[in-house]
Amino acid sequence: MRAWLLTVLMLVSFPAAAIVDVDLGDTGFRLNGFITLGGAWVDGDRKLVGSGSGLKDHLDEFSIKWPTTVGLHATYRYKDFSIVTQAVTMGRQDWDLDIEIGYLAYQPTENLTFRVGRMTDPYLMLSQIRHVGLAYPWPLPLFDLYGLGGQVKGFDIVYRRPVGDWDLVVNPYYLKDVNPNQQLYGKQLGFQASLLKDDKIEFWLTLHRNHLSRRVLKQQTEEILIPYYTYVANYYMDLGYPITPEMIDNAMESLRNNDMINRDSDFHRWAVGWRYEDDKHYFMGHLSKHLPQDYGTDLLVWYLVYGYNITPKIMPYAEYGFSKATGAMHYMKADYSDILMDYVITDINKMFDTNKELTKLDLEVSALGVRYAVEPGLDIKFEWRRFTPKNGTRNYIVEPFDTKYTDMFTFVANYVF
Repeated sequence: MRAWLLTVLMLVSFPAAAIVDVDLGDTGFRLNGFITLGGAWVDGDRKLVGSGSGLKDHLDEFSIKWPTTVGLHATYRYKDFSIVTQAVTMGRQDWDLDIEIGYLAYQPTENLTFRVGRMTDPYLMLSQIRHVGLAYPWPLPLFDLYGLGGQVKGFDIVYRRPVGDWDLVVNPYYLKDVNPNQQLYGKQLGFQASLLKDDKIEFWLTLHRNHLSRRVLKQQTEEILIPYYTYVANYYMDLGYPITPEMIDNAMESLRNNDMINRDSDFHRWAVGWRYEDDKHYFMGHLSKHLPQDYGTDLLVWYLVYGYNITPKIMPYAEYGFSKATGAMHYMKADYSDILMDYVITDINKMFDTNKELTKLDLEVSALGVRYAVEPGLDIKFEWRRFTPKNGTRNYIVEPFDTKYTDMFTFVANYVF
């Protein structure tokens, strides 16, 4: 679905303060959202790619399309039940309309809420503020470090209670990918806990376990590897090598049923973070770790942001972050040995070795920017951001894949209504 409908709704609502808030006692409806308009560009000999398969548009010159983001957030309430939805479209996602949020909530008490449907990934701190729009210092989300959460569905429980001067929020959840053919997180079981004080101080912790099915790997084996190795085996058999049709059939069947392809995969993730705000200071930090159990990449991400309000409306800020990825691929083993099977397993493991080297990456990110608060809900932001790959040949952020830095400049207006 394209973004034209969402854009029309934004244009209609924008002049009228862009807020619909109706309360009829047992029934209520609220419509709000956000819009980001501006421009972004990088230095002339580089290309900014972004992380995650959802970012389709590369940035290699000045672009108004790249930073533009439009979103609508709607809540319909009937007694203790509510339906919450959010639709977002981004220029750098080719204007595809994404229903980021769409869930049914039941709130039997003031402190307890049950939710089921599509949600943002609670593992990422940014997911907690994403639903209110781009209400943070940066002109754009921190896609340079790990991409935004999203495209997950399931159910969770949100429990909130006072603990002295603080509020404790506990959020256990069970979620899985919206599209089973494009697995990112698989099935995830975990919980998040937060401590908040006056919405100015916050600490949070997230722990969960992910379970990935090998459905996609099995499909690739059937459609790519088996036809390829069958062709290679027949080629060498025709040249006179000691390979028989029966050996080819046995090798392909063994590959099809190999434990590496058919077993599922598990990995653990945890994250901690903190935020402090007052009239002068804004400080936020995040640290997360991705721990593969038998497959995937070991990933560590952290960043710090500090802002200082030199006037009530003007806040310069600085950021420094680092992500470290290390290949952690296990090897395929054969259940028997002959000339053909040994070749197939050796060749596949060579590909795994290559992938391990390609996915090793240390990326340093630094930024300086300024936010000008024109009025409540309307900010103008300018930012210089530098991406510096430290090693590796496969870099989802910067092309070409070398250790040279890439600078990105962004100037936008964020309006949250």
